[in-house]
Amino acid sequence: MRKLAVPALLALFSTSAWSVPTHFEGTYDVTYADADPGLVLEINPAGGPLSFDLEVGQSKLVNLFTIKADESAVNSDDLIPVPLIVDFAFTLPSSFGGPASGSTWGVVSGFLGHIHLGVLQWDNGGHFALSFGNGGVLDVYLNDALFSEGVLWGLGKKGANVKAEFRYSQAPVSVPEPGLLTLMGFGLLGVGFVRRRLAA
Repeated sequence: MRKLAVPALLALFSTSAWSVPTHFEGTYDVTYADADPGLVLEINPAGGPLSFDLEVGQSKLVNLFTIKADESAVNSDDLIPVPLIVDFAFTLPSSFGGPASGSTWGVVSGFLGHIHLGVLQWDNGGHFALSFGNGGVLDVYLNDALFSEGVLWGLGKKGANVKAEFRYSQAPVSVPEPGLLTLMGFGLLGVGFVRRRLAA
């Protein structure tokens, strides 16, 4: 009975708040080329809400948008890469976020250049990390895409799905509230007092 007093008290206060799923909530916005020069794009949707629950080590796959070329052919000005940026802004479990940057451009290939298509390629292989709280990390992985491939010098309207995988790779270090530290101190003093009385 005496030996269980201190371990039981410590177990009560050491229960981690991060052992339950953490709720992530926020938004994203897409900035892209919607006029020449560059391959003119159709992005749908160009932003929206994000909401999911994750435990450490878990991941969530989210469909961000469909990308298409809003042109009938790849011309010389479409061969130049132009930026495409997705800006993430989370409000829960704290305020954090950041941009993912990539580029889009047109490609002409095939016999006599009869195949035209669009390319989306992310910087850093599509991977970046968002930091939050006290050491928390949410990794984001984005997929490259080929889209709107067409033959006979014409782009097709078929789009490609761009997805984001959110992986909760590291939990923040939970800092006890001052009131909780005071309560723990009183509890330990009480346990020490009881043990001294029993020892006497």
